[in-house]
Amino acid sequence: MIDRDTDPDAWWSAVYSAEPIVTQLDDGATAIGQGDGGYTSSSSAPGTVANFLELLNPAPGQRILEVGTGTGWSAALLCHLLGEHGSLTSIEVDAAIAEQAAKNLGGAGAHPHLLVGDGAEGWPASRRGTASRGYCHIC
Repeated sequence: MIDRDTDPDAWWSAVYSAEPIVTQLDDGATAIGQGDGGYTSSSSAPGTVANFLELLNPAPGQRILEVGTGTGWSAALLCHLLGEHGSLTSIEVDAAIAEQAAKNLGGAGAHPHLLVGDGAEGWPASRRGTASRGYCHIC
């Protein structure tokens, strides 16, 4: 486990690495610090996110549906790229991860429309209108 406060150099190295960062084991049943368990959530490698965003080509004013909020990092980037006239709806299947993502996003000043649910089942489009683009990432 890497703690930003106790080892900032290792933390920054992980953040900018070409590897995904595991953020949850066994659906939260196993503490990350224990190191043993099945990976159930991760933050995509920064280069991977950059490639996804380049392919998505978001523009100010668009409406985007993101499936898999995770840490909220990609959602924060999308909110910035969409600007004040765009909108992002992000769906996360895991309520605990969604709650932490909401805190992370609020702390970063990003305010997407967050939902807890299974993105494979769609989302209540009537709340936000039809998305002009969709974005789903898995590791």
